[in-house]
Amino acid sequence: MFVTIFAVGMGFAQEKEAIKANDNNLNEAVHIIAKMSSDQVSVDGIINIEYRLYVSQDVGISNWKLIEKPTYDGFSQNDIKLENLLIENVTYKGKPYRMVIIKKDEIKAIHQGEFNFEPLQLEVTAKVAEKTNTNEGLGFSMKEVILKMKSNALKINVKS
Repeated sequence: MFVTIFAVGMGFAQEKEAIKANDNNLNEAVHIIAKMSSDQVSVDGIINIEYRLYVSQDVGISNWKLIEKPTYDGFSQNDIKLENLLIENVTYKGKPYRMVIIKKDEIKAIHQGEFNFEPLQLEVTAKVAEKTNTNEGLGFSMKEVILKMKSNALKINVKS
């Protein structure tokens, strides 16, 4: 799976220098979040789960790869094939981000009880600007950084 998400504009180099100065800020610039349609369901009920990649406006993503998909013990699972990836501009934690749904699952409860699902693990290739010591061009070059990330874990309560 391949998608390119680039930030454009003259302010890009200055914004990226702040992110490069502290690599922990890069972790705040890219997030993978699991969202459920509900955290409670009856036996035979269906829950939809989306895994969303949030990328701040000043970071580019050139690639991602699923490392480990969660298993849904106590549920039957249907992977929903995503035909076209749609990038949306959203607000996340009060800041502008681009968001794309990278995985969607439909799960059907088989057993009653409380279930915990492990996070989805992802490897993301981010492109960040790096200041150069040259007077040519804009004074920065693009650097690729590999981020290994996990989504949030999920918890579902299945009632009879």
